[in-house]
Amino acid sequence: MYKFNVDRFSIMIELWLKMHDLTNAELAEMAGIGVSTLYQLKTGEQAPSMAQFTAILNVVEMPPETFFQKVIKPKKVNNAS
Repeated sequence: MYKFNVDRFSIMIELWLKMHDLTNAELAEMAGIGVSTLYQLKTGEQAPSMAQFTAILNVVEMPPETFFQKVIKPKKVNNAS
């Protein structure tokens, strides 16, 4: 199973912004979302909707798996004695 990694999202978006010399406001406008929404996504205050996530991915041209991490389920311990 995989889960969205907000830290990775925030870091990668910041790097992308610096590489392209853009601001959060410019990225938000290009993705069709509000600046406050982008801020909430980057801080983890809000989980991205599929539409928001897709819009941002289309702008930054990064594959979705960039922002996910594998979750390892703990194995069940058999305590039968």
